This record gives sequence, structure tokens and C-alpha cells, in this order.
Amino acid sequence: MSRAAVIRALAPIAPPCFSTRSQWVVYLEDAAAEQRPGHAPGPLIFEAGKAVRFNTAFSFCADCTDRHEGAMRAAGRCQPRFLLTLPVPVKEPA
Repeated sequence: MSRAAVIRALAPIAPPCFSTRSQWVVYLEDAAAEQRPGHAPGPLIFEAGKAVRFNTAFSFCADCTDRHEGAMRAAGRCQPRFLLTLPVPVKEPA
């Protein structure tokens, strides 16, 4: 499965600073495509022997412009820790 397909399947709700879910998903697809070991953590977590999962610690603000950040702060929509506030899915024991 491609990284883009994985992102589409795993992407959580968009942070308030994104206008639409599709804008958020496209951003995540691009970030996942550029994700490389040894660089800043990307939106996907790859661990041997485990299913790929979404990285809720992913810093989606890294690419934000000063202008957009200012506008989102003024609108009350700038929430850099948004992903960390989402509920973590509970897995049923096997």
C-alpha cells in the first residue's frame, strides 16, 4: 500500500487551521512522501513487526507561514498541540 493510501486511511480529523479535510489530507500525503529516517518525524510511524500508525506528535506547524499563523491566532484557530489532544483509539486485547 502506498504512503498516500495509508495517510488517507489513518488521517485524523483536521486541525482547525486547515480549511478542509481534503487540504489536510493532501498536506499529510506530501509530508509522508518526503518522510525520511534521521530527519524530523513525519506523519507516519514505521516500526518493525507493527502496523504503520499515525504520528500524533507530528509537527504540522513546521510549514506554517507567519501570515497564516497570525490569521489563525486572531481567529482562535491556531492549536499547535491539536493532534495530541485527540483521543487515542483503544485496541481490544487479542
